[in-house]
Amino acid sequence: MSTISFRVEDFDNKHIRDFAKLEHTSVLDVRRNLIIEKIEDECDRENFDRVLARLEIRHSLDDVKKELNL
Repeated sequence: MSTISFRVEDFDNKHIRDFAKLEHTSVLDVRRNLIIEKIEDECDRENFDRVLARLEIRHSLDDVKKELNL
């Protein structure tokens, strides 16, 4: 297992510690989970953009409304 260290301002550290208490977890878990969630969100966004770019059929909102008789 690797270790990553980083510095935060005292103000930010207090918010992180308060959040950890609120979630009944450790500061380490809060930081790790937030970093991993951020990475996963970015990967999801990139995958979505890549799939959307491959789609050949696109419909305007007006076309969809006409098709649904709205």
